[in-house]
Parts: sequence; structure tokens; C-alpha cells
Amino acid sequence: MKIAKIKIHYSLIFLLILSLFTGSFFKIVGIILSILIHEFSHYIFLRLFKVDVKNLELSIIGGILEINDKNISLSKRLVINFAGVISNLIIILLIKISGVKSLNYLLFYNLFIIIFNLIPIIPLDGFRILNDLLSSIYDDNYTFVIIKKIDFFCLFMMLIILLLLKIYGLFLIWCFLVVKYFKYNIDDKKIKNLYYLLKK
Repeated sequence: MKIAKIKIHYSLIFLLILSLFTGSFFKIVGIILSILIHEFSHYIFLRLFKVDVKNLELSIIGGILEINDKNISLSKRLVINFAGVISNLIIILLIKISGVKSLNYLLFYNLFIIIFNLIPIIPLDGFRILNDLLSSIYDDNYTFVIIKKIDFFCLFMMLIILLLLKIYGLFLIWCFLVVKYFKYNIDDKKIKNLYYLLKK
């Protein structure tokens, strides 16, 4: 079985270095393990449905799996995209059952991953889920137009919420998402290719 290449985004390296100076290194490692479990859950079902995974990029918002597009059913695509969220739910349940209070930060972080990942912003799971659902109803061009507008609206609303609630700690993540958005929004062709890539 071919193993996907793993890439480490500079944002994650920056976070690890920062954690060394703030005394939160082991907590960050726990968070990274949660991310790995989340992405490995996607990976298991991708391989189960015989989808070729080219590489996995780990970043501060989680992981981004790059795949070779393959025509599989909507139900299978939804299973793949929801697998990560389900794995985070399992982690939450295991922490609650264990009763280890020192792991409570992981409980809240995994809950955050679930909520955050379901936002329809590229490259989050919510984006892929919405893209798959819309593609099953509309043609690819119309889906592209709709989801592009939703993506921009969600980014704008996230910024407003972060500023109103003064959650400046998540501003770095917002900046990362904006960079990802504009990286694939230089022209319609590039972003459309990415939508096809993540379409599954």
C-alpha cells in the first residue's frame, strides 16, 4: 500500500517553537495528536474506497489531504469527509470516560475542531461537504460560483466575530485561511482546479 507523503506547514513549526517559550509544549503535542487522528480517519476511508492520497500537509488548522480525484458516490464522499469529525467525537467520549482532568483541554480542543471544521471555508471539511452536496444537485460551474461566494462570506463573518468577541488568539488561523483562499483565488481556473481536487 502506497503511503502518502507528510508535509509540515511553517505555521505548525512556528506554533511548536512558540510553545517552547510559553511552557505549553506537551499540550501542543496533544493537540497535534488530535489533528493526526482526525486526518488519519479521513485517510483510512480514502484508502478503503481506493482513492489515491498524494500527500498530507499538517498546519495550525489541521491537515490538508491532497488526493487524485476519483469518481465515487456521494455517500462515500460524505463518509470520508465526516470521518474526521467522528474521530474527534470518539476522543471526547474517551476523555470523558477516563475522567482524567488534565486532559480536559483536549476535550475542549476536539469540540472546537468539530465546530470549526464544519464551517464551509476552503480547505475545511465543511467546504468539502457543502461542495459535494451542491455538486450532486447542480453542475460544477454553478456549484463553483455558489461556494466561492459562501467561502468569502464565511471568512468575512469570522473576522467580524473574532473582532467583536476579541478572540485575537484565533486571528492567526483566520489569516492562514485567508492566505489559502487568495492563493487559489488568483484566477477562477486555479480555485476551480482545487475544488475538483477536494471534490472526492
